[in-house]
Amino acid sequence: MVAQYRQVMIGLAGIMILAALCTPLISCSSISQDIFFARYYWLFFTAVFSGCILWIPAICRPLRLTITDKLVALFLAYLYLQSIWLPDAIPANKKLLYFFASALVYFAVRIWISGAAAGGRKPRLYVAAGLCFVTVVSCVVAWLQLAGYMQWYSRAFPVTGTFFHPAPLAGFAAMLCPIVFYYGYTILKYPSSADKRYGYLALGTGALLVITVLLAASRAAVAGLLGGVAFTWLTGNSHAVLAWLRKYIRWWLWLPVIAILLLIGFLSYNIRAGSVNGRLLVWKVSWQMYKDRPLTGHGPDAFRYKYPDYQVQYFKSGSSRESERLLSDEVGSTYNEPLQIACELGIIGLLIYLAIIYTAIKPGQKTEPRHDGETVIRTGASGALITWLIFSLFSYPLSLPELTVSFFIYLALCQPETAMYAHRRITVSVIWIPVLIAACTLLLFSEMKTMYRQLLAYRQWTAADKHLELQEAVVVYRSLLPVLAHEDNFLSVYARLLSEQDLYSASNEILRHKKPYTYSDLVLMAENYTRLNDNEAAIAAYMKGHYLLPHKYLPPYRIMQLSKVKHPALASKMAALIIAMPVKILSDDVTDMKNAAKRWLKNNGDFSKGE
Repeated sequence: MVAQYRQVMIGLAGIMILAALCTPLISCSSISQDIFFARYYWLFFTAVFSGCILWIPAICRPLRLTITDKLVALFLAYLYLQSIWLPDAIPANKKLLYFFASALVYFAVRIWISGAAAGGRKPRLYVAAGLCFVTVVSCVVAWLQLAGYMQWYSRAFPVTGTFFHPAPLAGFAAMLCPIVFYYGYTILKYPSSADKRYGYLALGTGALLVITVLLAASRAAVAGLLGGVAFTWLTGNSHAVLAWLRKYIRWWLWLPVIAILLLIGFLSYNIRAGSVNGRLLVWKVSWQMYKDRPLTGHGPDAFRYKYPDYQVQYFKSGSSRESERLLSDEVGSTYNEPLQIACELGIIGLLIYLAIIYTAIKPGQKTEPRHDGETVIRTGASGALITWLIFSLFSYPLSLPELTVSFFIYLALCQPETAMYAHRRITVSVIWIPVLIAACTLLLFSEMKTMYRQLLAYRQWTAADKHLELQEAVVVYRSLLPVLAHEDNFLSVYARLLSEQDLYSASNEILRHKKPYTYSDLVLMAENYTRLNDNEAAIAAYMKGHYLLPHKYLPPYRIMQLSKVKHPALASKMAALIIAMPVKILSDDVTDMKNAAKRWLKNNGDFSKGE
């Protein structure tokens, strides 16, 4: 009876894993911002239901903690402590919650692999098949988008799959490539391990993934794919490769390899030099943010809240180059995951994160490699983490719930089977996995009421935008404010609606308490101050908007207009700036602003020189 009950619980854990695997496919048009919040809530509630049942099989078939398990637990504890001890941290923010939710999925995979393997099944193969199914569906959507038969979230890109941007699609597809290629290669080389048809199917799937990555045009994903596949093949054939290297390779033969890598790097840079230089600018500003709190960081998810202030300070200091001002943009991530972790969690959090990956991919004892399905999947999952690591150096995977949970699933697939066994008696080591599951579940469960209220509020927000008139929408927004007071997109939209209703003071009150502020927020605030006849405050807001995005013409132009009477010297300074500014995108408005600046300087040249 106990064994049957345990198997039922393990089966439910498998269903929860399948639900978590489907996170990248979730979309709901009735929720504001669609896939961003839909996937976040899907993962959250899936993890809560998983946590409620996982502790039972965790006790019935206890697991001995691996080093990776301990580091994951340490990482979660560090995240939670940061959210409560840092004076300006954001408590119970989205990133904190979906990290804990992803960790519950990690433990679910560990427990399910333990229980299914005890029954003689191939659990890693099933999980890998689930990952393959979800990834292929996203790739098929991308191909349908390219053919013009389907449209997903964004119309700005020809190919996004089930994501909002090509980069996450490419990274998601690239992570699976080491598993499918190595699985296909192993089956065809050692046909006794499985039917050859599965090998050809795996290689065909890998070809589909590679083509999708190339269509998405993500250089980071291509580099990660190559690095992950190479690592997997070298790990699986380490003995033969080392013997060949000792026999044939000399040090000077590495010179052409290095030259080829440098050539690839040079070509990759020149394909889209502006994109690379833009990332270098973000990294430079982010480094200043890291140096302010190098040990503990600014807190989980703090980057997108605090980065605008650092970018304003950087351009205000006058140390920037003209090319950097032209490339300035509003960003929500560093486009370098280790750097973002360092900014948010400090060097302590970064070391724990890197240690998690290292212990997961570190090869075990030097024995002849096995070629059974489970070992092949485990080796391929190590390659997937290498792909993740390379891809994350130039992207933002941990800023997306669907990629974060994928990372934790690959992490669980790397864990060795020797770390799983049943105890006949209760010991201290037996209770740790249930305790960790209970802690994660309790944290998520404590946010259930808030999350449910937010979910209903997002639905009301969407309905108000689609179906209500302006005055009715403002009433709905006012009622939703207590629930969505920390939702920055909601506050921006609400402030604009208030401004359209001529409630300028109320609009600015919302914007003053909003974090993070955007260029559009600052321009709206300045426009509100102008309508309130507070030109000094309007000039200050426009000036901040100018330093945030110094390639924009509107802020200096409006400052010039507002300061002509009381501050003619400032008006002349802004006019000279407008004339000297390079044009990023030529338009009639830009031409009109430049002409107006020339007319002002022509009519007030002597005064400006005197000043």
